[in-house]
Amino acid sequence: MASKTSDRMESVKVRLNRIITCTQLRQELPHTLERLIETEEYKQLLNANGEPFKTLGEFLCTWFPTGVGVGQDRATLRYEELMSLCCDWPKLLEILRTNKPDRRRRDMRPAAKSVTARGCGNVDNVNDPKRVKGGNGKGYLAGLLQEKSPDFYEAYIRGEYRSIHAACVAAGLKKPGHDSLMRLKSYWKKADSSQRKAFKAWLRTKEAR
Repeated sequence: MASKTSDRMESVKVRLNRIITCTQLRQELPHTLERLIETEEYKQLLNANGEPFKTLGEFLCTWFPTGVGVGQDRATLRYEELMSLCCDWPKLLEILRTNKPDRRRRDMRPAAKSVTARGCGNVDNVNDPKRVKGGNGKGYLAGLLQEKSPDFYEAYIRGEYRSIHAACVAAGLKKPGHDSLMRLKSYWKKADSSQRKAFKAWLRTKEAR
């Protein structure tokens, strides 16, 4: 039962992170928070110190993916904005006020830059000289995008790109390596005259249509 509760809360946490980064979803916020307060299931999850979250505010303001990530970056709601969206729910608003955490606590944010809501996990400090250049890992690409093209990074966080690689391609930081046209051009350059002749002949067949 505890495992099912934890899995459900992980899904709720991800959904909340999407809500605070996507304007179109914010009408869901009060009802989702009311459910959290009623069940207190967030206490099944662990904070950055490996201990259960003690308050709703701590859970909301701890950086994603450990917590929900309220106020984590420019793309997410600040705690005060979250409260203003709940102004028509007096009981909920009062709970948010009394549970407002101390944002100066270091255990609420990771030492390195992190990726929000899109499954990339934490990424290393983008200024770390030991960092491998030219990689294709999600963590590397997220850090690269956050450093070089923050606007595209925030668009990715909002869900405007299907993957971190697609956002990097749009920002001009990576080549569209999986693009079919790019591959055709590459193979054409490598083909000899007989292969090109055979390919042209194949283009006129029904199979190619």
